[in-house]
Amino acid sequence: MVVFKLAAAVVAAIGLMAAATSVSAQADAGWTAELSLQYDSEGRIDARPGERRGPDTQVSGQTRWRIAQSLQATITYTQKVRGAVARGMPDAGNDQRYDAWLSRPRQGRQAAAVRSVAEWVNESAVRLGRADGEGAGELNRERAGKFGRVEHRREQLVLTGEGADAGELQGGGFIQFDRETGKLHVELSTPRPVAERLQARRSRVASIDKAAAADVWDEQQVLPPDQALSLWIAALPVLVFDAPKDASTFEVTQLVPVTRPQPGQVRVTLRLQRVQAAVAATARATPPTAPVPASATEAKAGTDCTKPGASGSAAAAGAEAGGQLLGGGAGRQVGAAIGGLLGALGGAPKPAGSADTCAR
Repeated sequence: MVVFKLAAAVVAAIGLMAAATSVSAQADAGWTAELSLQYDSEGRIDARPGERRGPDTQVSGQTRWRIAQSLQATITYTQKVRGAVARGMPDAGNDQRYDAWLSRPRQGRQAAAVRSVAEWVNESAVRLGRADGEGAGELNRERAGKFGRVEHRREQLVLTGEGADAGELQGGGFIQFDRETGKLHVELSTPRPVAERLQARRSRVASIDKAAAADVWDEQQVLPPDQALSLWIAALPVLVFDAPKDASTFEVTQLVPVTRPQPGQVRVTLRLQRVQAAVAATARATPPTAPVPASATEAKAGTDCTKPGASGSAAAAGAEAGGQLLGGGAGRQVGAAIGGLLGALGGAPKPAGSADTCAR
């Protein structure tokens, strides 16, 4: 009876430890976020006829663009922060109010899928005039015989790039839940494409009296990576969302103003899910039962030297208690192991007639 009570107490303690470990793991496991950025812009700006363009006079002009840029990535937030992490938060050290997590990707970079199809076209017609001032002589010699005539100019800028690993999130970021206000603050790592996976090209053509054909160019050049990156979505500020209280899975969306590559808005969508680690924590708290090896005497004599008090009644009692407290087969295994161990330490009597075979 003493063994049974002690085994039950030990099993109960292990059960409480496992439950506590499980709850702690659920509370501190972190979050994952499916991030989607989508920027689409299309428009045109017309020039005013009659405006001066250096020595020339504007006859007509138009700038138009079509831009479609997107980025998708999965972000993990696994580093817990005490209190608030966003700047300027009231009562910033209050752990009960704030639930904040950091993202720490390897080497400060995380792969992302990107797609960019962007085109800018500037077309203009100007009436050539005679230049004056410093350096005017060389320009006037180039324009000899063209003064008063209309020159048509066209410049095209194209940026393309696509791939599941053609982008990245640079640096870390954070999410922060304010339980008092119900607000979610999000700082995203800088989203950008891998420069080497982008293709940026500038083309120019000029003709007198008549516009050149659409596929005719005087000059074409590939832009260096830094200029190509300047045509990508601008970095985003810290975002603030309304978050549902105590939800483990939810989605938030916001339109964020940007100034590059063209003034407009980026649609930011985050699908957040709390990471659940209770199963893994429980498994760590219930190690498998180790079998008790037979003694050398038992092996030599070939006699069944099982001690019922150790592996019989105590193990069965422990298994019963463990099954009730922890539930299922794993609980019974833990209870049986503890009951057998306590019995082996001398907590149970030996059966009659076993002294000659088991005492040696």
